[in-house]
Amino acid sequence: MSQRRDVLWVGPWSPGHNNPRQAELLPRLTRVNAWRVTFNENRYLRAIQTRIYWRILPFFYPLIFRWCSRWYKYLWCTDLNQVPHFGGDIVVDVDDPRFTPYETRMLNHPHVRAVVTTTYLLRERLIRNGVRKDVLVMPQGVSFKDKNGVRQAEIARQYRGHGEVVIGLSQPLLSIAALDDKSKRKTWPDEYSMKFLLEVMEHVWSEIPHAELWLLGRPHHSLVRYAQTRPAIKLMGYIPRRDLLNYVANFDIAVYPRQVDFEGRFSVKLIEYMGCGVPIVSTNVGESFIVTEAKSGLIASDVKGFADALIRLCRDPALRHELGENGRRFAVDYDWDAIAMRYEQDVFERYFGPSEA
Repeated sequence: MSQRRDVLWVGPWSPGHNNPRQAELLPRLTRVNAWRVTFNENRYLRAIQTRIYWRILPFFYPLIFRWCSRWYKYLWCTDLNQVPHFGGDIVVDVDDPRFTPYETRMLNHPHVRAVVTTTYLLRERLIRNGVRKDVLVMPQGVSFKDKNGVRQAEIARQYRGHGEVVIGLSQPLLSIAALDDKSKRKTWPDEYSMKFLLEVMEHVWSEIPHAELWLLGRPHHSLVRYAQTRPAIKLMGYIPRRDLLNYVANFDIAVYPRQVDFEGRFSVKLIEYMGCGVPIVSTNVGESFIVTEAKSGLIASDVKGFADALIRLCRDPALRHELGENGRRFAVDYDWDAIAMRYEQDVFERYFGPSEA
């Protein structure tokens, strides 16, 4: 007998363009019924729809959740603005907490039974920030079932040459535009800047001219222009999540050149790199704790250190293999299927009670 879907989730949805945590957990959480406001795949239409959604729909939350409370006793919430309007018990999932007074107030709302975040560092910060509810930790994960050896070989045949070392990065947006120029319509957050990595790669190419840089994600036109002068850069564009790991598995070295420190957030891409057995070079930011814990890569503090680490790995296949295997073994416990099962047992059953058949 199948479980009854007695937990509600409401939010925007665009196939292939969602928060990775929600995209992986929602299909796996058997008690959750997701009410999706679906956006168009075209990025321009999606941008318009997103703007309309966040400006208009919250005004209807009181009506929507008053009506939903007739049918659902529980809410799995990833949008804090929904908290005051749902009449039943709530579990809030915050994978990227902002530590604002409003966030703390919502997390302490009487209807919130528990708060879930992704690392113990974030848990401690939330508690220090005044969250008085139970704060549980459920990490990010890897969708191992998305890995496909045949598909990986196809990608290798299509994009790889002979003898080159592939250095790769996966992130949603890629830019080298003047990010501090607020007059530019195409300004993107500093976390997506390629300036640091490209400066690093100039040092790498002076020593390892056969190294290639694969960039997975939507490139800003500033990066497209730059890549036209650097044949070693391959802009792969947007890769659907279901195919992403097959590209990552073709990296010889993965990079995490983040300059903005989120102080302890669990990075999805780092555990995905590990799940593919790819060694990592990362900047010394809070998220890199997992690289150190898994012994799956090298940490660098500046351009020279980052370049030296990449050059060392390019020249040492045995070290690449050792670090990659360390990461692969570490990531085994982070399969999304197992995390979703733990989520339902350790969170939903504990705070919502057993599911009714």
